[in-house]
Amino acid sequence: FFRTAATPQVPKDALPIGITAIESKMEVQVVEPDLNLENKLLAVAGRNPSDDQELVCVNVAGFVHVQRVDLQEEKLTILAPNGLPMPSSKLLVGDIDFLE
Repeated sequence: FFRTAATPQVPKDALPIGITAIESKMEVQVVEPDLNLENKLLAVAGRNPSDDQELVCVNVAGFVHVQRVDLQEEKLTILAPNGLPMPSSKLLVGDIDFLE
């Protein structure tokens, strides 16, 4: 599981005179499975990139819902819109929770 994170961009008018803002950089972080993944919608990457940092440029093929997380068995129960194999094993965690 992966999450994208960006360096926050400071407005130019909030910077001291003569200081320029650091360019915001998007980076990919590894996410360890935990109970917070339950009821999350995860994006399925459209392909497996050779480098995980390339995930910020990969198209999303679809979404899956994490129904249950079993940490003892190291098992996730996910719901997908169809039974076809996923195009990638890379799943991106966001801030979207699925509420019934």
